[in-house]
Amino acid sequence: MDLSTFNQQIETLNKEVIRYQLVINQLKAILRHVARGYTCNLSSYEIDKRLTSATQSLKVVNRQIKRLESKYYAQFPLTHAQYECVGFPTGVTNLDGTDRF
Repeated sequence: MDLSTFNQQIETLNKEVIRYQLVINQLKAILRHVARGYTCNLSSYEIDKRLTSATQSLKVVNRQIKRLESKYYAQFPLTHAQYECVGFPTGVTNLDGTDRF
């Protein structure tokens, strides 16, 4: 996966996140108005059902973002400094076999 493909997919998923957040905020506002006594064409049950659906969809999209990021960043090996930082052998050894870094 190259950088442009990764950026396009992340941008698409981020747009979905924004869309779901807007839907959730709108539904919460409608529920607040219904609680105050304002009338609405939808029942509170239907609004709650849509709110639950939008929340679940938002969770799915966030999981997709994490999965895509981990898939993209897994392509790149760690640097020697990163290996040393986490305590793994760097793979570069001295002549006697000890870890060079």
